[in-house]
Amino acid sequence: AEVRPVTAEDDAASVFPDATPSPDGERNPYPGLAAFTEADAENFFGREAEVAALWRRITSRRLLAVIGPSGVGKTSLLRAGVAPRAPPGWRVVVFTPGEAPALSLARALAPDHAGDPAAMARLLGFSDAETALAVVARWRGMFDEAVLVVDQFEELFTLNPPEVQASFIGLLRRLVDAADIRVVLAIRDDYLYRCQHHEEIAPIFRELMPLPPPKAEGLRQALKEPAARRLYRFESELLVDRIVGEVEGERGALPMMAFAVHRLWEERDRGGLVITRASYEELGGVEGALAKHADKVVEGLAPDQLAAARQLLMRLVTDSGTRRVVPRSALVEGLGADAEEVLDRLIHFRAVLVRKGTEGADAELELVHESLITRWDRLARWLDESREELVFLAEVGQAAELWEKRGRRTEEVWQKEALDDAVRAMKRCQAAVPERVRAFLEAGVALKQRRAQRRRVIQGIVAGVVLFICVVGMVVALAIR
Repeated sequence: AEVRPVTAEDDAASVFPDATPSPDGERNPYPGLAAFTEADAENFFGREAEVAALWRRITSRRLLAVIGPSGVGKTSLLRAGVAPRAPPGWRVVVFTPGEAPALSLARALAPDHAGDPAAMARLLGFSDAETALAVVARWRGMFDEAVLVVDQFEELFTLNPPEVQASFIGLLRRLVDAADIRVVLAIRDDYLYRCQHHEEIAPIFRELMPLPPPKAEGLRQALKEPAARRLYRFESELLVDRIVGEVEGERGALPMMAFAVHRLWEERDRGGLVITRASYEELGGVEGALAKHADKVVEGLAPDQLAAARQLLMRLVTDSGTRRVVPRSALVEGLGADAEEVLDRLIHFRAVLVRKGTEGADAELELVHESLITRWDRLARWLDESREELVFLAEVGQAAELWEKRGRRTEEVWQKEALDDAVRAMKRCQAAVPERVRAFLEAGVALKQRRAQRRRVIQGIVAGVVLFICVVGMVVALAIR
């Protein structure tokens, strides 16, 4: 029931699945584009000061926020830096909201209730706030202190309607006040303003912890220490300086560097225990590694498959330029027979990650990292060409989802100018329109047609009555004359 992205440790295939496993079976200490997890704690370096500072705040406050730009390393800091360094008797659980934040929280707590069927059954009732509060309060009693870390908190705003946002934020505040839970929100800085509309989490504005990109010295540690622990070294300090120089100051500095060094580790000189400059040159540097890998993912696809890849990748990006978590069935809907095969390729090459859910649940998918949205020229071009379509599909898609959840009520379909604009946009849309969206707009058109037909009938009746009155009037006038 644990929810987490698939990482390089899950199987022999890594972010670069064409790389052969080490003959000695040694695990790659660099996670590539995937974030560091709890399992990578021994390889996580360069953020020691930030980890210590955040723990000082956690131990003295019950509601605070970590903010920073996309790709700065918030997830890695929390999962590989903060969670493994919890004081004795403390429990830290990290989860992301996704499109069902209450269910995501329930899944994150499930491992601590393994072997307790009654508790597992109660987790299924997390949609009810009182049930959720009772379950979390009971969970809290299992430890000296308990910390819930809501990673990628912006997903609450980008993937959920307003009523879900308000409900989940209200639940978090109740967990702080009534269940004695410590809550840490990790959110992109450009979404922080959305929090000001919710009074329940207003205290975070007094306890913000900005997380800047790692500085050069921190990057050097993150680059050298994992190799040094395995008795490897970089060929020269000039090579280290060059790698650090290519990413220093970038928003996604740490994952970009780890992505390149992941491949360098596979090409290391095992005999001399050296990571060589020649391998780095052949790779094309950090940006070259990212672009080459992304292009390799779609390399050799037939035209129809390439079109399917474009649609799949665009569905994994929100109209605001962030990653979207999408169930597999919704992702391939309406894209034809090629979509499943292409999606399997994207997953195999780690361009797309699978989130593990409960048994039998529809798998949830997302891009391996947001840096692909801006760093991969092909995807950036596709998004730029389809910007209006993305905005349209996002807006009408959210309305269609809410309409479907509420039982497809006729009175909740779009009407008048909104409907006309949406229908015109759908006709122009080159992207495959999800069936839910199509049904939503067709229901609006059908309602419009029924109302138009009723108006015509009423107008006909009125016209008949008027004609009748006129005839009667003429007869009466003639009789009088």
